[in-house]
Amino acid sequence: MYFSVYRGYLVLAYTLVVLAIQMFACFLSTILVDYRTGTEMKTLKVEVTNDLGHITFNFDTDILF
Repeated sequence: MYFSVYRGYLVLAYTLVVLAIQMFACFLSTILVDYRTGTEMKTLKVEVTNDLGHITFNFDTDILF
C-alpha cells in the first residue's frame, strides 16, 4: 500500500515538473516574438444622410509572420 501511494506521488510530481517546463518554454516562445507590424489606414467614403453618418475605411497590414 505504501509503495503504490509513494509511486503515485512520484508520477504526479514528475508530471507537474514536465508541465511547468513546457509552460515556461511556451512563455519564452511567445515573449521573444516581435508582434509589431506596419499598418496603413485610409478613409474611402464619408456620407451623412438624415443625421446618420456612414464612413468606409480601408486598413492594410501584413499579419502573417
